Amino acid sequence: MKGKIAILAIFLASPIISNAADIPLLGNTKAQLHQLCGKALDVEIIKMDSKTTVMGLKNKQTNNFDLFMSSEQSPEQIIYSKFTPVKYDALSNNYIPTDDQDLDIIWGSSRDNSGKTSYSLTLGTKTYSCGILQPWPSERADEIYGESS
Repeated sequence: MKGKIAILAIFLASPIISNAADIPLLGNTKAQLHQLCGKALDVEIIKMDSKTTVMGLKNKQTNNFDLFMSSEQSPEQIIYSKFTPVKYDALSNNYIPTDDQDLDIIWGSSRDNSGKTSYSLTLGTKTYSCGILQPWPSERADEIYGESS
């Protein structure tokens, strides 16, 4: 019985624990969506007003997010697109392409005949299956009612 209560407590606390992470900044904007690809590839997404997509991938050497922008506009359902490296320029408030254009990154989704959507990320010649693309939780309640830092 104690084991069942412990499992129930862990299950109920898991959304709180998973939402406790800070939402990463991609330039000056917080990521809107996130997902896990492969075993540990953290993908962060911002859908821009211009219908382009900005992606943040955690660089395993620097532990910072490197930024990439889709090469074409995406409809509501994000289809496969090539992503090119960009840097955020605080003066112009824009993402600017970098000279490092030899990185081959493709990310997006497809639907099978049954309507199931699946995502994948291709880095060079290696393709990783991705989990569910999910929105980050709103921080509004904490901003209004949470403890001050």
